[in-house]
Parts: sequence; structure tokens; C-alpha cells
Amino acid sequence: MSKKLEKYEAYEQDLKDFTLDNKHIFKEVDDSVLSGVIFEKRLSVSRKDNAPKVIADCLILSETGQIVGVEYKTVHDTTTRLNKQLRAYSLVCDYVYVFVHDKHVPKVEKILKDNGHHHVGIIAYINFDDEITAGVYKRAVKSPIQNVYHALNMLWKDEILYLLSITRRPEEFVGEIGMDIYIDGRRKGASSGNVMNPYSRSMTKNQLINNLISLMGHQTCMELVCNIYLNNRGLKPNFKKDFKLNYFNRRDFVDG
Repeated sequence: MSKKLEKYEAYEQDLKDFTLDNKHIFKEVDDSVLSGVIFEKRLSVSRKDNAPKVIADCLILSETGQIVGVEYKTVHDTTTRLNKQLRAYSLVCDYVYVFVHDKHVPKVEKILKDNGHHHVGIIAYINFDDEITAGVYKRAVKSPIQNVYHALNMLWKDEILYLLSITRRPEEFVGEIGMDIYIDGRRKGASSGNVMNPYSRSMTKNQLINNLISLMGHQTCMELVCNIYLNNRGLKPNFKKDFKLNYFNRRDFVDG
């Protein structure tokens, strides 16, 4: 590498800024629907799923219920924890990418191959003239282990209870979440079977989540999670969420 290329090395914030300014890299994100970006979001994955507690560097959410996860690895970072991090991402996200400095690509490729992360994509970058130049080195495919349970687990227990309480009042879904859960009078993705006792505060969060999935189905539950975050608020005033929603092409957006 020349001295000209060595004089500047990107940090994680630079990769975040690049992500917001380059939506086109993520072909999985549909331009025709609302999408948003959350940085530094904790993934609530249990140890029994053989995944550690992970703070996701970047989650890209679409109103259609799709989540793309991005793990940043700059030249300053190591790849020591990457295998376990990718396990957590893959349980929550539909698609997963490692956004990595070009020098780390061989190591990342080996980690993906040795640990069965064949679905994970790689975005490689270099620094040139104090700027980032990046491109897709390997396109991600749908995660084979993604499960809506883990996406719902990012919500609080009280939020799951609230969702269960208004499943029979669709007008509140439109008002609070911004999505209609009914098509032709029938609940989208609803189970054909009867769900007994769908909610009770005495139930564990695990039981409540499983009841919500039984009532609404995988796809509608994914849409619920994404639309809650895309509305940039919790479901109720007392459910104030600790996150900042970002948008692609942020220079074209006016907040408010």
C-alpha cells in the first residue's frame, strides 16, 4: 500500500456515514418501500441458541418486514469474535453482511467457510484520497436460521403484551404502528387454529412471543417489529425507545 493510501484509515463512524449515503449497495433493500437504519442495537439472543450477547453495528429495516444486518470491521478491528457475532446476526436478520477492510477479506472468508456462514455477504473497502471506496465482494443470501422469535425478542415484554391486547382492534394497529393487519376482514398470517389464553401478564416473555407468532404468523410479526422501529417510537408514550432512527440519503431528508 502506498504512503498516500496509508495516511488515512477509516473508523467505524466513517463506515456508518458511507452506509447512509450508499443505499444502492444493499440490493436487498427495496427502493419502493420505507426503510430506515439503526446503529448499535442490542440483539436479544439467548445463550441456548449458541450465540453471545451482541450489539449489532447496523440494522437496516424495511416496512415489508425485512432486516439486513451489517457488522463493521475496520483495519483497526480484529475478527476474533466474528464467528459468534455472525451467529447472532443470522438468527435475527434476513440478510447479513460483514463490511470489512480489504486486508481482512481473506480472514473473513476463512471464518465464513470454517463455520458454515455461507449465507453471509462481504462488502470490502479501501481508503483512497481520504475517502472510502467500497463494493460488494460477495452477495448475501437469505439466512437459513433466521427466526421471527429473535426479532420480536428485541421488543420489551410490555410491548409484546400490548401487541397481543390490540390484535382484536385493528384500527389501533393502523394508528400506533402504521400498518393494517387485516386483509378482507381476516388477520394477515393468522393461524387457522385457536390460540387459548393469548396473553396474560403472568406469562413469561417467551410464552407471550410464541402466542403472538401463533396468532399473527411469521411474516406479519416481522412487519410489526420493523414498523414499530420505523415509526421511530414505542407503542405507547411510556414505551419510549432508546434508539435513533436514521435514513438513507440523509442529506435529502428534513427531520420533523
